[in-house]
Formats: sequence, C-alpha cells, structure tokens
Amino acid sequence: MFDDGKFHVIPAVRSLKFFAEALRTEEEWILTSNCAHIGNLQSLSHKCHDANKKIIVNHEIVGGLGVDKTAFEFLKKMYHVDCVMGVHNIRLGMVKNEGMKTIQRITLSDSFALEQAAKSLQISKADAIELRPAYYAAEFLDYFKKIKDCCYIAGGFIDSIDTVDIMYRAGFNGITTSNEKLWNYQIR
Repeated sequence: MFDDGKFHVIPAVRSLKFFAEALRTEEEWILTSNCAHIGNLQSLSHKCHDANKKIIVNHEIVGGLGVDKTAFEFLKKMYHVDCVMGVHNIRLGMVKNEGMKTIQRITLSDSFALEQAAKSLQISKADAIELRPAYYAAEFLDYFKKIKDCCYIAGGFIDSIDTVDIMYRAGFNGITTSNEKLWNYQIR
C-alpha cells in the first residue's frame, strides 16, 4: 500500500478548515479524521478524487456510520472510500471483502496492549499497520515487523520535523499527522 519507496506524510484532517490545504499537498493519501460524517463524506471523497488523492477514513469516528456489513458497503459504493482504518480484525476483514484497502490502528499504551497487538497482528490481513503514539511506535517497529511483514506508518504526537525524521530513520513507510505545518515536509 505504501511500498512505493516514498516516505508518506499523510495529512490527518481534523477540521474542515484545513481540508483544502490537505488537497494542495503532494501526498497522494488524505486521512479524514474526526471531520467526516455521513452527511459530508461523499463530498469529501469526491474532492479528494478530483484532486487525484485517495481518501482514508477511520470508520470508528465517521459520525453516523454503523459498524456492520451495510456500513462498509456504503463506504465503498456510496462514499467511494479508498482505504479504511480501524482497530478490529473482524471489521477490517469485512472492509477488505468490499474491496477497499485497510490500515489496522494499534495504540501502544502499556505492556498488555503490546501483547494484545502482537496476537492481533498474527491473524491480521490489513494492508498496513499504524503504530501510535510515535514515541513507542519507533521503539517497537522492529518487534512488529517480525510478526507481520507489511507497510507500517506511525501516528500520534507527530508535531515536529525532528519527529518525522526519527520515524523515517526508524524504518516506517510514512506517518499520519494533523499538524498542517508538516504536511508539505519532504524527507531529504
């Protein structure tokens, strides 16, 4: 999914006032964070596609969207979403059955979360994994790559060029960030 050799700085749009700015970036993917709901998602998706961008949604925070097969059919057929992010393997499997790319989001909050994430990845069919927060993501990337060989992105508290550079040097394929000042940053 992000295995094109480029390091992706994916705009995570939390407020619609920054959506047009995200469309002007060179990045091909845009994550609509908590700004998307069933009333505006179709429009956001069309705007992304008109700008030659691919849209990622976190299905768990799309306002008004359910978590069943019908909801995922809507994401594909009505909203024309390219990729769905979420936590649960079963739901991401339903998304994959609809023909969309998937990103499994893993939050590393403590050692128990680390153990549960490792078990989850052993059966995951996700196209990519997002590890968060960034500090722990960098520390545990190699651990997770031994469990599942796929594309990895980092997220959570990525608010400086230094942090972006650390994620690049750690071996990630990209990052998600809501900090619009970083959206046009290119790894040199």
